[in-house]
Amino acid sequence: MPTIPDSVIAAIKGKLDGSESLSQVKSLLKDSREGLEEDQRADWTDEIIEKISRELIARKPLLVVDWGENPRVGHRANPRFQVLCPGFQTTPRIHAAISRELDHEPGDVFPECKEEGLWEFSLPFSLTTDREDCRPGLYKINLNLSFPESPGASIPRFYNCDIRLNIKPNVKDGEEPILEIAGDGQSMVNLQGLDLTQYSKVKLNAADGAVVNISKSALEPKAKSSEPSRESVTCELELKVDLTRESQILHASTRFTNRMHMESAMFVTEDDRRILLLAKRVTTFGRNTQNDVVIRYLPRNEINDDISKDISRQHMVLEINKQGLSIHDKSSKGIALSVDVIEETHTLTADDVDDEIALYFGTDFLARGFEFEMQLFGKEENPHAQRDLVLKDELFASDSNQRFDKTGKLAANCEINAVRLRRSSNYEQEEYVLVYRHVFIGSSRTESAVTLYDYSIKPQHARIIYLNNTFWLENLQERESVQVDDQPIPRREMVPLEPGMKIQIGKSLLQFKTAEQFEF
Repeated sequence: MPTIPDSVIAAIKGKLDGSESLSQVKSLLKDSREGLEEDQRADWTDEIIEKISRELIARKPLLVVDWGENPRVGHRANPRFQVLCPGFQTTPRIHAAISRELDHEPGDVFPECKEEGLWEFSLPFSLTTDREDCRPGLYKINLNLSFPESPGASIPRFYNCDIRLNIKPNVKDGEEPILEIAGDGQSMVNLQGLDLTQYSKVKLNAADGAVVNISKSALEPKAKSSEPSRESVTCELELKVDLTRESQILHASTRFTNRMHMESAMFVTEDDRRILLLAKRVTTFGRNTQNDVVIRYLPRNEINDDISKDISRQHMVLEINKQGLSIHDKSSKGIALSVDVIEETHTLTADDVDDEIALYFGTDFLARGFEFEMQLFGKEENPHAQRDLVLKDELFASDSNQRFDKTGKLAANCEINAVRLRRSSNYEQEEYVLVYRHVFIGSSRTESAVTLYDYSIKPQHARIIYLNNTFWLENLQERESVQVDDQPIPRREMVPLEPGMKIQIGKSLLQFKTAEQFEF
């Protein structure tokens, strides 16, 4: 997209003092356009002028709150907030968390647009607990603000703010505020930082050996303010950039934009190994070619065709559900996990993640049977890494107006993201990865469902997310270490995959293709 020359933008920026409105900046740009030749004006579209104007006036959002009056014990508070966000065009998303001890009605906050770059919302609550006066003390309100998009690359999208309410006890008319402190011989009473001048009396009732720690400043009377008191309390609150969320932002690639809807695909390695990716809630396995995964002995010859008859036309069904991964036996010869025979259905749970399980078609262990090495992949061991991963994916889904399908939601619920099945008894060049939510690509068999035998790459080097019926590729390492069609992919850029793409991960070259099994 053509842009306005940097020299023009710099000249206009030098004239601004930060108080200009969007319309004023747009007028300055349009005036500059009028001084150009007709062939030069063509690049200055209204869309570009709008975009540049927003970037020029963009500022970090400001949060102002009008309390009306100071919150008091037993009273209803209804603070009115204003979000001043010059340059931001979309409605901010606001989540408020008020201390559970205070009576309030949890719910979404819906800001109201007052004018360009100004939004308002209220946050009512009571200084009561279960409709009784709350205890004096420190209470907290946490606000999280996010903007669907930022007017400029240098302006963050995610902010938070902690509001602390230090509620002092009510003193009835005619009563004197008194502080009483009791301690025994083993006690240490710490009054550091406490303003004792607010009390008419301080009573210390301590046994021998008790220690009372107090600062000198706590006893010094405070100077009276010359400013008259006022009922209305308005203040500006600091909005801090939420670095955790800001660092997790994923964005759809602007270079690769074709989103191919696919339920299955495959990677083909340089040594002709096929890794089939199947993104289905229910996956069927058997000898019949109508199955999602056709299982028979390879290569095709008279002997292998004969022993393949022990595999039923539909032998097994794998289904992800709220409980975990259910294995349904649909065969005449049976299914076994290690040495345990499956009686119709057996469900594996998150407790089985990371364990390599032998899965047999047939229960006669003395006879030759078809065998898989099966492994489940679930949540990250580090709870902080797991939280960040979920946050990152949900943000990307929301920002790109997509959603995880039922399979992805079930996977999040039962904590099984993927399953890998390796043919361990016959033709190991073909394996199957069931993608329920996401899979890692890397050098570790236990951490990455798509394993590459390339020890120059990390155990978890890249990731495939299945979102909105599309396979998305994410690079988790340095820019040059993952390339798509010879173009380096930076971190946090999500590339929708389509058949025909060449993917370079470390030294390994993969072809992304439509799913196709050997010799069928």
